Amino acid sequence: MPEPNTRELKHTFVNKLGAIAGLLNLKAGEADDAERQALTESAFRVQAMAIALHHLSLDDGQVALGSYTRDLARRICGRRRAIVETAPLSMPLEEAVTLGLLLTELLIARLRVSPGRSRITVRLTTSDEAGRLDVEDPGPAPPTDYLSDIESPLEAIVLLDLTAQLGGELEFQSGATTTFTLRFPQSEATSNA
Repeated sequence: MPEPNTRELKHTFVNKLGAIAGLLNLKAGEADDAERQALTESAFRVQAMAIALHHLSLDDGQVALGSYTRDLARRICGRRRAIVETAPLSMPLEEAVTLGLLLTELLIARLRVSPGRSRITVRLTTSDEAGRLDVEDPGPAPPTDYLSDIESPLEAIVLLDLTAQLGGELEFQSGATTTFTLRFPQSEATSNA
């Protein structure tokens, strides 16, 4: 039996991850509210990995972050609710999946507290020193010690762990809106311009 080529493997893995996400969503349709939310959020996490694979270039092993973050944010928030502004960046698959999972966790957390159908803005930019991911919405800010307290909630611990995997820094600011900002080393992301 001939060995499958890389393109076929990529396609197979994307389809398998999509099937897992679909099964989680089917199960969510039969569940009570709390279980439905957990299953739906789990499906988003699986989709974050599938979408990264979909955007993986087999030529250079890089994931196009602009289209990846756009597709991921729209999948989680819905097209009308997500405003996505991106720079032409790329990143190796492993780091892109980590960034995507971090974005997924931020979006899930912010959707829980954002009022009604308010919009969530995702911005991916770069400078000479670092890549930057901002998630902004009109929802209330978490407590000031959310990202620094040893007794932080599990979602904050997950965010900090994913941030550490990227060698980045995560902070938030609040005012009329709440903005979470991730800065990550430029070496992790390269410009496609």
